[in-house]
Amino acid sequence: MNDQGAGYLAAEHLGGTGTFSRLAPSVAHRNGIQFDGHMMFAARVNLDWLANSVIFVGSASRMAVGMTAERMSEDKEVSLRRELQDKLGAAFKGRAAFDISLPGRSSRVRTFAALVDGEHGRVLFDLVTPHHVSINGAIVKFQDVAQLEDSPLRTAVLSAEKRTDPADVGLLSQWTTSVIKLEADQSVYKRAA
Repeated sequence: MNDQGAGYLAAEHLGGTGTFSRLAPSVAHRNGIQFDGHMMFAARVNLDWLANSVIFVGSASRMAVGMTAERMSEDKEVSLRRELQDKLGAAFKGRAAFDISLPGRSSRVRTFAALVDGEHGRVLFDLVTPHHVSINGAIVKFQDVAQLEDSPLRTAVLSAEKRTDPADVGLLSQWTTSVIKLEADQSVYKRAA
């Protein structure tokens, strides 16, 4: 019983065969099956366990693909965040601090990509991807900090991976002082501060 390499193929479509190949052996082991570098499989299965082995192989294959996709999205966000920090570092030499934690009005600590000492005061910058979780999280963070008495200015930086829905940009705009695109040039970043 095997998955005929379907998990590996799905990971290949995601561009994550290396990640899949690193994750799949432990997923297979936890599910009591094996991984040969390409396929998940169960060998020497009793006839009464045949149906269960089909379930275990399929489940492990799906789980490894899901973990691959999750790891790749984390890696993508880390590289986008690094790109933002590089842009801010170049635009605000010595005036930018990164990975800033700041308590909001709710007293909950919020983490932002950067805090810049700009010409008009302190400015928080945070990366926002088009995914609904990122957008909602950014709105909550910006809203919480916006309600502080000495609230810093707030800039949402939209990642360039795909177009963000205009309605979501409108919601972000209610709690930020500016919304810019990651690929913007230094003059746009400087105007935001």
